[in-house]
Amino acid sequence: MMNKNLNIWIALVVMTLLSYFSSESPWGNYAVIVLVLIVIIKCSMVGFGFMELSKAHKFWQAAFLFLVMTFSLFVMVVILM
Repeated sequence: MMNKNLNIWIALVVMTLLSYFSSESPWGNYAVIVLVLIVIIKCSMVGFGFMELSKAHKFWQAAFLFLVMTFSLFVMVVILM
């Protein structure tokens, strides 16, 4: 259990650094897409890893992913407009 949490934590730290460096890059709109994808992955890792959503009913798993994807898509559209 502790090893799994440690692996998730290390992956979250690496993705945080990746999002920092990609936000400072001259990629323009591509940086927004990369950042939103990183947010989706990080949020899913926290939800399914730390919050143990993987043990929850399939409805709650689907609802969580739907909300994360919808919110991320909304943020991406607003930023890119």
